[in-house]
Amino acid sequence: MDEDFRAGFASYTFSLLFANFTEFAIDEVSKILNVSTELRKLDRMFLKLQGMVYRMECSRAYLWDSTHYKSSIAWVEEANGLIYHISDILEDISLNLGLREGEKLVNGNLLIDKFLLLIPRKISGIVEDLEDLIKEMGTDFLVDLVKQVPKVVATKQCCGFAGLSNPTHTIGRESQIEKVVEILTQNDVPLCITGMAGIGKTVFTHCLCENKEVKKAFPLLLWVSVSAEFELVRILRAAIESVSKESCYLTDLNVLRYTLQELLLSGDNFLVVLDDLCVEDLEDWNLLYAAFKVESKSSRLVFTTRNSKVASFIGAKMFCLQPLSDEDCWKIIKQRPFINNKMHNLDVIGLEIAKKCKGVPLVAKTIGDILHCLPVNEWDSLVKGNLWDLPQIENHVFPIFLLSYCCLPQHIKKCFSYCCLFPPEYVYKMKDIVLLWMAEGLIHPIDGRRIEDIGQEYFEELVWGSLFNSGNEYFHDFDGSYTMHEFNHHVAASVSSSICQRIKDNQSSYSFDRVRHLSICHGNTQSNGLHSFSKCHNLRTFTLLCATNIGPNVPTFFKNFKVIRVLNLKCGGITEIPEIVGNLKHLRYLDLSSNNISTLPSSLCELSLLQVLILENCTSLMCLPDKFSRLTNLRHLFFDVKHQIHQMPVNFRFLKELQTLNAFVVEAENGHTIEELEDLNSLTGSFSLIGLENILNGQSAATANLNKKQGIIELELQWRSHHERNIEYEISTGLQPHKNLERLVISDYRGTTFPSWLCYRPHYMLRSIYLRNCECCKVLPPLGKLQFLESLTIENMTLLVVVFPSLVDLGVFPSLKSLVFSTMPQLIGWGSGEYDMPQLTDLKFYTCPKLKAKDLIGCHLVQLLWKVSSSGIVQPSVTVAR
Repeated sequence: MDEDFRAGFASYTFSLLFANFTEFAIDEVSKILNVSTELRKLDRMFLKLQGMVYRMECSRAYLWDSTHYKSSIAWVEEANGLIYHISDILEDISLNLGLREGEKLVNGNLLIDKFLLLIPRKISGIVEDLEDLIKEMGTDFLVDLVKQVPKVVATKQCCGFAGLSNPTHTIGRESQIEKVVEILTQNDVPLCITGMAGIGKTVFTHCLCENKEVKKAFPLLLWVSVSAEFELVRILRAAIESVSKESCYLTDLNVLRYTLQELLLSGDNFLVVLDDLCVEDLEDWNLLYAAFKVESKSSRLVFTTRNSKVASFIGAKMFCLQPLSDEDCWKIIKQRPFINNKMHNLDVIGLEIAKKCKGVPLVAKTIGDILHCLPVNEWDSLVKGNLWDLPQIENHVFPIFLLSYCCLPQHIKKCFSYCCLFPPEYVYKMKDIVLLWMAEGLIHPIDGRRIEDIGQEYFEELVWGSLFNSGNEYFHDFDGSYTMHEFNHHVAASVSSSICQRIKDNQSSYSFDRVRHLSICHGNTQSNGLHSFSKCHNLRTFTLLCATNIGPNVPTFFKNFKVIRVLNLKCGGITEIPEIVGNLKHLRYLDLSSNNISTLPSSLCELSLLQVLILENCTSLMCLPDKFSRLTNLRHLFFDVKHQIHQMPVNFRFLKELQTLNAFVVEAENGHTIEELEDLNSLTGSFSLIGLENILNGQSAATANLNKKQGIIELELQWRSHHERNIEYEISTGLQPHKNLERLVISDYRGTTFPSWLCYRPHYMLRSIYLRNCECCKVLPPLGKLQFLESLTIENMTLLVVVFPSLVDLGVFPSLKSLVFSTMPQLIGWGSGEYDMPQLTDLKFYTCPKLKAKDLIGCHLVQLLWKVSSSGIVQPSVTVAR
């Protein structure tokens, strides 16, 4: 019965929803006449509506100046609102049936109640709304719209190479051109010129082709404007036309390749430029590259793209164009025709205008055209006004930026537009944004993969597509900070339309009729203004991006936010969370950080869909609710390790989806012991184990299964009280981590020796070790074999007398860069032996009173710079001279 019911749902929303239906829920729905049939009809219509919206979204950039544009976008807004409404109603049904299943377990069988009887009416109402909306738009109208797209694309494809005619093309790029010329003439790998829309990739490449050295090295130029989807036949035909200067009508791929090869063999060394290339299939690229590869000729392949993933994909040398300075933008503006005739001490106001360009040459050129026709006494209006209100910017510049959005897959489009909730200058953290996307249901799950990993790929797609800026040409560090160019942010705000609203000031003129996602960026929002937000009953997102006192409004919010999924009340001036928080049944993401709350209500544990709970900097909060383990969908729990939770709730082992857990406090009582961690093998990131003195023995320690938690990359093992036991070595041995661990801290360890897994595992990925307050240890573990170890800090080992030879034990520390000793009252020197640490650049001593300067003189390890006080004690800092 249940498999038959689940089968056949085509749309992502329906298939995901009903995949989570329990057998009980399916049985209850099946009791109602024709509901299954109606749901399948609704599914088909829902899929059709989504398809129509998708086609409209893909056409935005091409239809920007179409007479149909505004009416079509109004229809899209209506359709998106209905899609949200359908999803909310279906989830309500699922949640209510889930509650009834729990009641059945307690009270036995239930008769069909009023809620179940209302389901057919709700579904019929949705079906009618869908039919009306689809009929209103009409398939024929959509076809007419889409027909216009190829015309625009075809126009772009006709663009060929044009030589330089204006010196503005090289402004701000002179040194970059020289660098790329050197790359081009000295390397035979393909060269990729990448960057965001409007940054000047095509113009830069024109300049490159006009360079004398390039012309000398490659007398023959083949320029093909790709622009649309990758089509090898069309590209080769255009290349043949570029060489032969005649029209080509060939259609057979093999004939095209042969013809092109013959033409290239008979000519000079050549340079191939593929402008605005987008290829995502390696086989397509190999065929293209082979067509231009002529063994007896010296050739180079250059392509421009706004998606730098192409460069990585095909192994090309990448050169990323960055925004110009304000001064260079002003130079471009001044170079427009006739504008020099008006220049009289206008540099001050001109630079203010140039700042509006945000470093984009295309915008600078357009503003130059505007100022050409604008009296000087009206220039100030351009400084004070909104750039996007200018017809020339809206009609000629904006569609170019919009094209980057249109090229995104539909599921990533929604993730991109969601980012307009944040201000233009916002610094994005990838992990934080991915958690929000996950809570909003914007990430499509794939069997066998973490949804967070899929979300990271979404984010990376936006980085590759130049919609996020990493500040790093190769952006390997995906834990870093990202920004979004203001023009891309404007695109996100435009396409999200009325669905997303960001409150920037204290005005009351905002319309919330269709708003589903709301952010507050103004800290002085009045209480009555906050009250108006609470009337947005359809909100899925309410997020504070500034410190605001919303405490008095919290009960009203919780009462009216019926379908809220993301609730960020960070720095909200809240002292108490009311019990009615348990009514927010749809809630997936709750941020209560930086509020002065001391307790959480037990009703919080009724939020069965909650995935993310953030409690950082809630310094008065000491414990979690007793029934916390009922949050079985919780994936990420954030709180301050050092200053907050002193006791874990009972039965933590039930939170098997948990991936982020800053710390676990071990206690001796049942339900709070180390065994609670046994099955929590999805933990990732940073994790602290506190209170290890409460572990009974080594066998109990081993049940934590730290060696199976491969996602933990930073681990702290902390004993709290001064204890005198002879089993600390046994316990530490049982706490062996997974080999993926990169950073380890051991605090207040009372064993006399360190566990063997720390000393004799050269394959470990450990990069940093911090041994603190290990006062019973007389020798250091032999860590020299850890080939990736870069940082070693040893603090307050009061019994340690000499550093070597125990620290090395035939190892050489091949990667160690930093070695720090602090508070070592008995340390007198290195010991015997000669050792080399080839990468060491930083050696420091803090409070080592018995270590004399003479103990360092003549050390074979490194040549040292040191400061010595009058008493001969080595001062706190000794650094390596290289």
